[in-house]
Amino acid sequence: MDMENEQPKQIKRKKRHRIRKAGCALRILILIGLVVGVYYFLTSSVFNIDTIQVKGNKHFQAEQVIEIAKAKPGVNLFKAKVRKMEERLEAEPYIKNAEVKRKLMRRLVIRVEERVARAALKYGADFLLIDDAGFLLEKTDALPKLTQLNGFKLADMTLGAPIKVEQPEELKVGLELLTAMEENELFFKTVELTKNEAKVYIYDTLICKGAPEDILAAMSDLQIMLYDMYKQGIKRGTIIVGPENYLAFSPTVE
Repeated sequence: MDMENEQPKQIKRKKRHRIRKAGCALRILILIGLVVGVYYFLTSSVFNIDTIQVKGNKHFQAEQVIEIAKAKPGVNLFKAKVRKMEERLEAEPYIKNAEVKRKLMRRLVIRVEERVARAALKYGADFLLIDDAGFLLEKTDALPKLTQLNGFKLADMTLGAPIKVEQPEELKVGLELLTAMEENELFFKTVELTKNEAKVYIYDTLICKGAPEDILAAMSDLQIMLYDMYKQGIKRGTIIVGPENYLAFSPTVE
C-alpha cells in the first residue's frame, strides 16, 4: 500500500522539478534577451556623439584639442575609447592633465589642464620654452615674449619632460625668480645666473644685480622702487641688491 502511494509522489516531485528547471531556463533566456537588447540599444545610432565640448583650454583652440584626442562626432558614445583619447592628449607637452567624459544627450566633454610657457632658454639659433616647473614645452626659432634665462649648459632636452642642465640649483633659483616676478607683477627681460650672482635685466640698459637669495627676499621692495623709477622715466642704470633688503641705485650700467 505504501509503495502504491510513493510512486505518485515521486512523479509529482519530478514534474515540479521539471517545471522549476523550465522556469529557470526561461528566466535566463529573458535575462540574456534583455542584456542583448540593452547592448544593441546603447550601441545603436541613437547614442552617436552629437556634440564635443572642450573645457580648460587656452593655449590650444578647441578644434586642436579635438584633433589631438582624435575625437569624432558620429561615433557611438559608449564605443568611444576615452582612455586612449586622454593618453593622446597627455602625450602633448602643453597638456598636463586630460579627462574625457561621456555625458547625456550624446555629448563628449574633454577637460584639459594646460602647462604655460614661462621662460625661454637659448639653444643655438633656437629657443626652448619651459613652464614654471622646468618642463620643456616647445622648441622654436621665433623670439618669444618671455623672460630669457641665460647661463645654462643643457644636459638633456626631451619634449614634455623636465629640462636637464648642468647647473640644476641655478635653474631652480631662476624658476623661483620667475614665480616671484609674476607675483609682484614685474617683467624681467633676461635673467643671467651664476652660482653666486643673478643679473636681472629690466630693460637692456636697466639691470638689477645681487645674490639670488637677496633679490628674492627684496622682491616686493624692488617692485616699489621700479614703479617709482618708471614714473620718473628712468630706464638706465644699475640696482644693487644686498642682504636685509638693501637696495642702491647707480645711473651707470655695470
